[in-house]
Amino acid sequence: MERWTKPGFPDDVDDRYRELMSTYRKYLYIIKIRRAGHLFELHQEFDVHPGDQAFDCVACPRPGFNFYRSEVDGDEMKWFRAYFSYDGNFRAYRKNKKVDAGDVCFSDGIAFFPPKEEYEEWIKGHPEPKKSEEKPVCDNHKAGKDNLIKLAGRDITGIGAFTCTSHSCVAPRGMVNFFKGERQIYCDFAFASMYKHLSSRGELPIGMTYDIWCHWWTNFWRRMVNLPPLYQIPEDLDITGAIPKWHLLGHQRLCWILYSLDHKQFVGRLEGEGPERVWAHFNEHSGSTSEQGPGQRQDSWCNIACDWGFVKAIEMHRTLPARFREAKKSHSEQLSDHNNLTGTFPRRKIREWESECIEPKDEKNDGNWTTPLMDPVIKGGYYETLREERENESEAVRLTGRRTGAVRWIADGIELEHSLENLKDERRTLGSNPTSRQAELLNSKRLALRDRIDHFTQKRALHMLEIGEADRPRPLQFVGEDGEWAEPIELGLPSSYEPSTLAAAGLSKLADIERKLRRGTCTDALESVKRLLGGKAAAIKFKNLHISGQVAITRAESAIQKHTAKILKARKRYLNSRQALLQLEPTEVDLDQYRDLEISDLKPLKTYFEEYAQTTGHGKTSMSWIWRSAAAPNKDDWEIDSLKTEWFRSRERFKRWDEQLVLLKREMVMSVRSFRRYEELWKWRATNGQPSLGMSAYALKRSAFFGELARRMLDACLEHLKDDIVCLKWADNWLANNVSDHPLFVKHMATIKLGSESDKKLRAICEGLEHEMFGEGGYDAFIASLTCDLAETSTNKNKEEEGGMERAPCEVRMRRSPAQLEAAKASPSRGLLKDKKREHGLIIASRGSANSAVTSTSNPARSGPPKDTVPSPQGTVSNSSNINAPDGESVTSSTPPPGFQHIHPRLDFSEPHPPNTICSSIQLPALSSHYSSPASSRSSMEVELFFDKLMRDTSDTA
Repeated sequence: MERWTKPGFPDDVDDRYRELMSTYRKYLYIIKIRRAGHLFELHQEFDVHPGDQAFDCVACPRPGFNFYRSEVDGDEMKWFRAYFSYDGNFRAYRKNKKVDAGDVCFSDGIAFFPPKEEYEEWIKGHPEPKKSEEKPVCDNHKAGKDNLIKLAGRDITGIGAFTCTSHSCVAPRGMVNFFKGERQIYCDFAFASMYKHLSSRGELPIGMTYDIWCHWWTNFWRRMVNLPPLYQIPEDLDITGAIPKWHLLGHQRLCWILYSLDHKQFVGRLEGEGPERVWAHFNEHSGSTSEQGPGQRQDSWCNIACDWGFVKAIEMHRTLPARFREAKKSHSEQLSDHNNLTGTFPRRKIREWESECIEPKDEKNDGNWTTPLMDPVIKGGYYETLREERENESEAVRLTGRRTGAVRWIADGIELEHSLENLKDERRTLGSNPTSRQAELLNSKRLALRDRIDHFTQKRALHMLEIGEADRPRPLQFVGEDGEWAEPIELGLPSSYEPSTLAAAGLSKLADIERKLRRGTCTDALESVKRLLGGKAAAIKFKNLHISGQVAITRAESAIQKHTAKILKARKRYLNSRQALLQLEPTEVDLDQYRDLEISDLKPLKTYFEEYAQTTGHGKTSMSWIWRSAAAPNKDDWEIDSLKTEWFRSRERFKRWDEQLVLLKREMVMSVRSFRRYEELWKWRATNGQPSLGMSAYALKRSAFFGELARRMLDACLEHLKDDIVCLKWADNWLANNVSDHPLFVKHMATIKLGSESDKKLRAICEGLEHEMFGEGGYDAFIASLTCDLAETSTNKNKEEEGGMERAPCEVRMRRSPAQLEAAKASPSRGLLKDKKREHGLIIASRGSANSAVTSTSNPARSGPPKDTVPSPQGTVSNSSNINAPDGESVTSSTPPPGFQHIHPRLDFSEPHPPNTICSSIQLPALSSHYSSPASSRSSMEVELFFDKLMRDTSDTA
């Protein structure tokens, strides 16, 4: 701008950047308060937050806005739980800089942050409670630990935010500033503030995901009592929680059992990582916001969050149908897999499993929780060894090589090795050309794994001291940002060093811990291999005895192949830990029990017995060593029960996809209803109170905008809402009461879509020549003027028929005399016109064509619009005419069809629309549907004349 002000001499221009940014902030503020309905009359039902500058998610449950509890049957209320996810971001900090005296926050308490003064006063008066001496069950997380956060030179260390779990839209009043680490009191106030805003129209059940839910939930109700009176949580609040799927890998087995989303009912395919997507976008702005004053910084974050949610909303008509198609495909695949697996077991066993409860239970009250969805804990296995080693570790232990948290750190390293192997396998499965969604999911997992690796590396210096580089490295492949293979990663566990190196550094005890954990991992992997081999043998036996037919046999073999893939995966896990164990000076017992696991060893006992019976010379014959190893002893009744856990998991996978389809139907209807609610609200504002002409026009434009979003949303989702693959009575009832199958409605929806496409083609023909053809206003001004002329003509015609007045000639700009018309028909340019129209697919349908949207039954020779025809932005609708139904039958429409007015309230069947709604630029694409369908001979002739003039002017210009 300085260069534009004085080209060649920008240094001569005074520095006005501060004034520019101040003006820019004020401009944004004016835009926001205008969109918030500033100075308009307040609606008693909808305006529960006057001046609210936040834009809420349109697809999530909002009682009193996009659904009413009275509409929902009691057995369906389980689908109306609002799920939110919380997380912190320490890259969104603010530097400790001098604050400008004029730094004012325009969004304090009316956007995405709660009131600043109330929040900061409560934080200062309620410091973080001291940690109890008893060690938490799951204590290996960095959240809440100040020693892992850089505090020096930072006035605000970061932000925390609630987002809706399904769509990642930031929740109004759900963002807070951090002043130290990720403390629980920050989340407490954010939750209370968010729920206060959410429940203003009515209470509803809440679901929540948080990286450290196992910690935050422990004393939840005790902490809620300390909240300010204005933010108190109701004692009967229905709340449940879980840990996000990608963060669950860093938690203990108990957290998997109690807080895994895969074990929760009625959650669909939620993964709980919504804030991570928001942070990826927010971090692009963190460099500039870190330099801003507190007020401007908060306004900036609110603007970014509002725009993020708005873009999500206007893309919802693409997002939700795509999710539904994907869910429907996966639903079919998982159902087929589950049925195939079920078919390999006796019905007696299936009935026994179906009657078993999947809820976690602690039968012996010893803290050992179990569920059919998790493999049982094996004696001497990984989890038992981990628990024993952690019990031996206490806060008082400060021995070299055995610091507090060393057991958990090594366990994290072992799990990281397995996660890296899984990511590598997934990358190979996708191939060289994954879809955009597959690539996005892979990258999300890669980023989550990268964070875990960074956290693990930071702790490495604490436990491994200054030992230096690994002298026996065990590099692991990692996926890069572009999906290609990145530089291998070395975790630097004790198994990557020579025993002599560890002894010299005083880390032998750390090596002992890893040795024990590696033994437990090998034992678990061996047990998994044996169970899967037993299950495979049982499946093969059942297939051979009970399954016949090509289709059934193919499905059974497909299930058996999946068992084989799981066996090979368990083998990789075993070999990985065995290799590490060999580098840690194993004992003779280790070498005997944990041998090399070859492919030839992966044979069920049944196969060995069959081969033994069919061969001679058994002097050197022996079964696979895995069936003779004391590391994983054999048990009774293991063949069938070995796949019990897999059967339960298979059933739950299918159920989650089934739930996802139900939830998507709910979200589709709620999106349409949210847009309709905004449309109704802005239309009400335009006519109530005493708005100025400008305010009224703005309100009508906003109403038309949201009405168009509602129409597009319904058009994109109607097919899926009528799909009977799953049933949601609430959605079906809404469809029955608000959406009609009347032929006029069906034709209307098709006409709007066709009109929009025709309008684009017409603009393509006129590109670069608009001013020469249509004057200074261009194409848009011409269409607006023509629409007003047609409206005036229709009004005059109605007056003529009512009062017998002489009909005035139709004032159309391109009207020519009959002689000129005949000359135009004989003109050579007419052939060029047809070629041009044919090239762009704009051949006009002849009068009476079945393709026309609305066909008049009046005399074809009669000029002028048909009787009682009212032009509208969506096309022509007649009060007394025969409408051609899709099957060719005529349907007489004297009144609006049932439900038609609910979706398109602007389609008035009695009164012409005011010019300011007809000439709206938002509705221009629908105008061409009126001209492309020959509602009368006059309208068809006008279109022909228009194209004649267009081609003639084009030739003259050329």
